[in-house]
Amino acid sequence: MFELNQKLNRLDIPAQKVLRLKRSLSDVQIALPGQKSQLATAYICAFSAGKGARVSIALHLRDDYKLIYYLNSGGEVSSNDAGKVLNQAVNFSESLGFMMNDLDIHKMDGAEKVKFWESLPLLNPPVKPKPVENKQLAAKVKTVTDDEDVIESAEELSNVESVELDLGLPRRQLVGRSSKKERPSPAELAKKRDRLRENLGRFLSSL
Repeated sequence: MFELNQKLNRLDIPAQKVLRLKRSLSDVQIALPGQKSQLATAYICAFSAGKGARVSIALHLRDDYKLIYYLNSGGEVSSNDAGKVLNQAVNFSESLGFMMNDLDIHKMDGAEKVKFWESLPLLNPPVKPKPVENKQLAAKVKTVTDDEDVIESAEELSNVESVELDLGLPRRQLVGRSSKKERPSPAELAKKRDRLRENLGRFLSSL
């Protein structure tokens, strides 16, 4: 059997003590008690401890950037029983939906084994990145706000100025205008557009 160990957050052991290591072929969506449902990677590690060995199951929660550990109950087991406990760990993992694959760490030489072990989250748990303020998004929001202010300023122009703008003539009397306190209603905007079209027609007919 395996018991949840809430105090354990990493396997702080040297690579030389790792006897067997398995990892799931793919991530699986799981929902553990007290944790939100999310994708997880499963690891099974058998390692030397005292005069025997222990077997741990680690579930790497991808969204939360943390590992949940289960250890074989009863403490250390003899080398003769280690294989049996390892199989129990595989069965436990498969019951959660994982398919486990042997990483053959026991076949690696010293330097290769150390390098591989140090690259795993079991020894070096991932650190959840801090939220970074999206300055580009803030700049885009400011640009949209500025554009709306320009639209409001254009709506405040007189009919003659509006006609001039439509004809591509330079703007006049825009400096020093006070910003509009309230946005015009859709009905008011429609009336302004109709009045603009009417004034434009009159202006063109007078040419």
